[in-house]
Amino acid sequence: MKNNRSKSDEKRIKISLNRHKRYIRFIIYMILLIASIIIVSNRGGAFSYVFFYGNVLYIPIAIFTIIHAVKAVRLSQEVRERMFRKGTVQSYKIHIENDSFLPLGSVSFVMSGVAADYKMDITDRLYSLFPHESIKIENELTCRYAGSYETGITAIEFRDPFKIVEVTYKVDTPLRVSVLPAVTDAAVEELSRAYESADVRTGNIIMNSDENYLGNDVRKYTPGDAVNTIHWKNYARTGDMYVRLPELKSSQMMSLIIIKADIDGSEESLKKRDFFLEYIVSIMNYFARNKKPLEIVYFDTDIRRCIIDNYESFQKAYYDVIKRIMSKPASDKEEGMADIRGSAASRKIVFREKDMVLCQN
Repeated sequence: MKNNRSKSDEKRIKISLNRHKRYIRFIIYMILLIASIIIVSNRGGAFSYVFFYGNVLYIPIAIFTIIHAVKAVRLSQEVRERMFRKGTVQSYKIHIENDSFLPLGSVSFVMSGVAADYKMDITDRLYSLFPHESIKIENELTCRYAGSYETGITAIEFRDPFKIVEVTYKVDTPLRVSVLPAVTDAAVEELSRAYESADVRTGNIIMNSDENYLGNDVRKYTPGDAVNTIHWKNYARTGDMYVRLPELKSSQMMSLIIIKADIDGSEESLKKRDFFLEYIVSIMNYFARNKKPLEIVYFDTDIRRCIIDNYESFQKAYYDVIKRIMSKPASDKEEGMADIRGSAASRKIVFREKDMVLCQN
């Protein structure tokens, strides 16, 4: 347990000596330290000892100051809405507080620019706080990709007064946002191909029923036809042997089975998730707009379903189902979903995020 905790701390705290020409300051410090040792050895005197102990004690005092700053600083950040649409401007508030009796200086912030743009860049300046002083910063952010991810301030940088040592500390509670995808026609062309086998007059998808379900259409008997398909009443009446044909049933229902994949937080994976969510919403919007029923099948601790057939059901699914899909991690159980049957659907579409393939079954 101790080893795991120490590894976690190492990931959260990074000490740097060579950024922004810091190595030059460190070299100057080492030259001054060596010079103070030579002076105190050869000459002695009060000034020499003050100069010597000042150099010797500087690094330990600087490290103590930085450790104290890490413990003392308090950071909170929030947006106006926790769930909002991609591309909308959101109010972004940052609150920094020095919860200590000692002043803090040379504090700066690291902000994630992977998925968001900010109106004001606060990473290019250093902040200083007096004991128990707080600073409030009003900013704005615009998220470029749909999904649920961390953004805003991801780390805080602490420095000693002469900027020789720098510690980067990852924040404990980064800002997590849920960004809804845009409503587009991205899937219309693909859906048109899915409906190539649809009945032209009704728009219904045609499927063959079970062979035991026989209709009223008949044709002449040919050797090899199943006995249970023979129209016996017609044979008794006319003496001619005919067989009944399976009736074609029509159904407008289609199932969309959604299978997520894990994402690693990189911009490439966020772009992929953005397209995945936008494509799902496009399919949902297509069915709602044309008032055709669509069954959504997705995984959220268990297999869940919902029906979309009008604008109201689309709106509900847009906020509820999409939030569940993008906020929960992928599960191993999802791969088996491709083989399940829709509850009332004649056909199904399987959409896998892993390879971005829309499969018809």
